[in-house]
Amino acid sequence: MPHFNLKIIFIPALILAFLSLTACGKDSTALETAPPAPTSTPSPTPEPTPDFPYIDGAIGVNSTSPDELNGYDFLSVPTYITKYGDDYFIVDCYHNTIIYSDDITLPLKEWNILDKNLSMPHTISSDGEIYVVDDTESASVKIYAKRDGKFSKTGVFTDIGVRPHFCTYNEKNKTFYILSSMTGEMYLFRRMEGSHKLYLTEVKRLDRLNGIYVRSFTIENDEIIFVSGITPEESGYEPAVVVCDLDSFEIKEEYPVSSAIAGMVQITPIDGKYYITVSTDAYGNAEASRMIAADSLSELSPDNYNEKDYPDLYREFFADEGTPYYISCIPDDLGEPEYFLCSHQNSGHGIYRFKVDAENIITDVEEIY
Repeated sequence: MPHFNLKIIFIPALILAFLSLTACGKDSTALETAPPAPTSTPSPTPEPTPDFPYIDGAIGVNSTSPDELNGYDFLSVPTYITKYGDDYFIVDCYHNTIIYSDDITLPLKEWNILDKNLSMPHTISSDGEIYVVDDTESASVKIYAKRDGKFSKTGVFTDIGVRPHFCTYNEKNKTFYILSSMTGEMYLFRRMEGSHKLYLTEVKRLDRLNGIYVRSFTIENDEIIFVSGITPEESGYEPAVVVCDLDSFEIKEEYPVSSAIAGMVQITPIDGKYYITVSTDAYGNAEASRMIAADSLSELSPDNYNEKDYPDLYREFFADEGTPYYISCIPDDLGEPEYFLCSHQNSGHGIYRFKVDAENIITDVEEIY
């Protein structure tokens, strides 16, 4: 069996005699085939070869479930909110917890706990069958599934780079992307069609980002956009947004950015504009936090940025102080896009709901937590 610098932990549990979500009689610890490295159009699953580690994400194989309500009536550095199926999820980073509810209006104490034993998680993603969480400070990825209205943790991938910080699922190539925020490594996972087995299929390495704290990335068509991060002087690089080909990860473009916005959090395309949340400047100064909107990434160069004098949308529409973090989109009941912004403030931490009108003006801002 080949050696991997990767540990897989299975959660001990009573194995059911019959599992509706996975084949009967299979050894859940056996090493089976992984699909090939993802391309724009996924290939059929090949014949088994013992080349890649996997976790069986079916409930009942190796699972635990907390089955309890959230114990907090406030959030402590919420980083992400999203919705999959009927369930809303909030990543409550400093409470080391992810909570969920099918009613976004419920008090926080009435939300259910997905997991309360995490280590500063940042995001959650799903393909509709399994749920994947970056557990940042433990350098691991946790896997969950749902059955009979309850979620269970079904497995863990460990040794996932340094501080995995952002994950997303790309429907086009059926791949989960999880970023090691300090090493420029992207871990690609795929679920075998017709099963709950999640495979680590490839690790892409981008030397340009090694040693730079990169908080997130955005997949846009056939490209992947990495936000600018605080760039050590010894790296020899200037702060920049880096755009790569999604399949090859070859760098297609680098967009230098002003030192004032170098410590970016996220770049979110909305109706032809890029909405950018910023945590710090190039020197780690949190007073530089802001949210701006740009027509193009090339506008963010030091000369252009300083000349244009972008308004701070965060302080104009959301809060007088604090740090804007990740933005997510959850369609409303009519299918129209609604956006959610997580915010970290000295006076408390909140989540805002808002819309963007046809003139790219932020409207209907509401603090929901």
